[in-house]
Amino acid sequence: MKVSHRLVASLSALAIATAAPGLSLAQDAEDDWDLVQDPERNLTMAVLAFNAGPAVVVRCLGGTFEVLLSGLTRIDGQTTLLDMGFDDEPLRMTHWWPTESAGLFKAAHAQYVARRLRGGGALTIAKRVEEDEAGIRYVIPLVPSPAAVNAVFSACNLPKDDPRVSGDVWAATLPLDQTSWQRRPTPNYPEVALQAGIMAGRVYISCVAMPSGEIRDCQADSQSPANVGFDRAALRSLREARLNPYEPSNAREAEEGRLIVNSIAFRLQ
Repeated sequence: MKVSHRLVASLSALAIATAAPGLSLAQDAEDDWDLVQDPERNLTMAVLAFNAGPAVVVRCLGGTFEVLLSGLTRIDGQTTLLDMGFDDEPLRMTHWWPTESAGLFKAAHAQYVARRLRGGGALTIAKRVEEDEAGIRYVIPLVPSPAAVNAVFSACNLPKDDPRVSGDVWAATLPLDQTSWQRRPTPNYPEVALQAGIMAGRVYISCVAMPSGEIRDCQADSQSPANVGFDRAALRSLREARLNPYEPSNAREAEEGRLIVNSIAFRLQ
């Protein structure tokens, strides 16, 4: 597989092909990720493209790390939910931002998703729809590509592995149905956003959850709108927040805890 010059030249036109509802076409087994490096644009990206169905991109552009999916039907709204799973594991809910390009979505937790994508496997993506609509399901055979994806991490000066917990971060994530709050975060609305007349915002965060319910090492993975203080307000609110305790599944979790990925919404009444 070779990436088209059009794709390399403009990621805003990443809609390579939009699949009809149903199963996407499989890629040839010998195909691999393409690593594209463009020093003039400060761009490094790993791309896995298909004749039909979604394309997967992990990129560092101007110091910003992103995971993109193209070829999915656009959903109106601030974010969209995609159920994702690898091989025979249960699907889990992941969050994505719509972009200005139809069918192009950006992962809310980019580093978390990228670290699992590089391991490869049969990736299932199921699009959440309204009850009266037919669902769309894709299966993408991902070739393991630690070298290509790790090159993107290095380009953005990010650690190849999450320093907060050891092992497979994707497998060590606390399921959403276990992340009930004992003491919810209650962020203050940022003053900069107020002055700018911004009525709502959202921050996607990741933290380490200890079996006791304590949370630590939180970071803001993405936010919208940016640069008006939503990330700082969210992180401040998490200092006093606490989850309900959970039972660790092994000795490592008892000592290190497990990762949680979640979001904090802001809205003026």
